[in-house]
Amino acid sequence: MTEQRKLCKDCLYYEKSWLGHLFRDNSFDRCYNPIITDDLVTGDKTSISCKSARNLTMYCGSDGMHFEQLWGDRK
Repeated sequence: MTEQRKLCKDCLYYEKSWLGHLFRDNSFDRCYNPIITDDLVTGDKTSISCKSARNLTMYCGSDGMHFEQLWGDRK
């Protein structure tokens, strides 16, 4: 069996930006994975651009290190 590609749009922590809908661009999409975006000082939730998270190995990297599969349809 072949391994499925880990796409941000299939991740539990992916959020499509409304700007992306307007401009038909995915550079505004955000990742809210607590492993890479939690502020350990204040506890605030932050986010990072999905493109940045996939380009930098210190976050998710091209192999999707912190990817978690979304099950079912996204609402």
